[in-house]
Amino acid sequence: MRDVENNEKNLINAVDRYLQENYRELYNENNLEVIFKKAREDKNIELKMVNTISKFILN
Repeated sequence: MRDVENNEKNLINAVDRYLQENYRELYNENNLEVIFKKAREDKNIELKMVNTISKFILN
């Protein structure tokens, strides 16, 4: 279970960094820093974000 949680956090961190580096303007305009911060603090938001990222990647 711990590995899954670490993988989820790593995924969120990787997507956060990618968006910051490649889409800085949109990242800032949409306050994504706040959203990623909340996802790191709240397990429910983290789970929703992981599900959203997974759907995007798998489609």
